[in-house]
Amino acid sequence: MEMMLEQAIYSGKAKHLYEYNNNILMEFTDNITAFNGTKRDVLSGKGQINNTINTWFMELFAKNGVQTHFINKIDHNKAEVKRLKIIPLECIMRNYASGSICQRLGLIDRMKLDTPIYQLCLKDDMLGDPTVSEYEAISLGWASKFQLEVLHALTTKINTILVSCFASAGFILADFKLEFGVDGVGEIYLADELTPDSCRIWDCISGEIYDKDRFRKDLGSVVLYYQKIAQRLGINLDL
Repeated sequence: MEMMLEQAIYSGKAKHLYEYNNNILMEFTDNITAFNGTKRDVLSGKGQINNTINTWFMELFAKNGVQTHFINKIDHNKAEVKRLKIIPLECIMRNYASGSICQRLGLIDRMKLDTPIYQLCLKDDMLGDPTVSEYEAISLGWASKFQLEVLHALTTKINTILVSCFASAGFILADFKLEFGVDGVGEIYLADELTPDSCRIWDCISGEIYDKDRFRKDLGSVVLYYQKIAQRLGINLDL
């Protein structure tokens, strides 16, 4: 039975947030966007697949000692999550060069990096999510020095978990982005999501793209390839 929801307290590009049992209900929609929302479409079934994939990853992170905002999956496209104050930074980890870093630094697309590159971006679509330094983040009050150290450590730990996980399924994890938040006593939690919307994932042999770049580059079959990711990771989609 479909849940009756009040007005969303926040509507993002691909998710809506609602008040729920003193926590937050996160709804994964079928919307897909690229280029800071300038390219849009609706793909039937994407929200359900992303909710299931996100649930699987959040449970994996918790088993490996990473605190996350995830509480439980409510239905096919909704999850209950902890109420947090979101730190307005995206934490990006790059194992391979692709996307904006190639344009910014003149790197060859798909070049394997000698060591992963950790990058902070300000969460601001109007500004194009610009890259920022830790000094800027501290000076402008987006995060404290301690919080930035924790964000770096957690993103590095999650990268280790994910690289191994995807490699075991025959994938290369090129890069991904994370968001974090703090609770009422200042504890830091992984927030938002970990889905093919927020990663670059390539087949380790053919190099075929399995992530949201299929939408960015007009390759088609986005939902089908998200399903293939889940199947290769052993995630039961129960569609």
